[in-house]
Amino acid sequence: APGTYEELVDLSAKEAGEQGWYNGNPGTEENSKVSFEAYETIAYEIFDELEYAPDAVSVSVSNGTCFRGVFKGFRKMFRQGKTDKIPVMIAASTTGGNPILSSFNDGRKKIENLSPDAITETPENEPIVSWKSLDGQQALDALWESDGYACAVSDAIMIAFSHLLEKEEGLSVLPASAASVAAMAEYVKARATPKDKCFVSVLTSRKY
Repeated sequence: APGTYEELVDLSAKEAGEQGWYNGNPGTEENSKVSFEAYETIAYEIFDELEYAPDAVSVSVSNGTCFRGVFKGFRKMFRQGKTDKIPVMIAASTTGGNPILSSFNDGRKKIENLSPDAITETPENEPIVSWKSLDGQQALDALWESDGYACAVSDAIMIAFSHLLEKEEGLSVLPASAASVAAMAEYVKARATPKDKCFVSVLTSRKY
């Protein structure tokens, strides 16, 4: 069907409502709640491996669903007394455009969508470029609550980190996923302190 991803989500949601179908799109209250709970388990897995909360966690963002879920998992463990802190949450996305990053870096507490004409989609950034992030407000809230950091990554840098991960770690990940590692590297240079010891980048997709 013609149209952008965001336009097709709106169209399919409209059709689902009119036809009585289940609307499985992101961004609805019911679906977001379930998705956040599912992605919380990433935080639990990280904690199980480390036995503590890392200083910072980086996640590539498009709609912001996974990002919010990971944050919620760490926040829940902190509130339960299992960890001594909530990690700094790092949102990685593309220089092609993403409203979570632009809203946060402009100092806004309320998500502001971009114009569809303001984004530049490429084969490399397609998984994370967005003019409307469907769980963007929740992701933006997580950035502010965790004293977070947001970093836009160019295609060239994404590709370079994707190749680096394959060469050094044997991991075949999409460039858009490798953006989380690139953003972490920028965070370490910009904000990390000598007391920070542990940094985790979540890799969310693979090439093959």
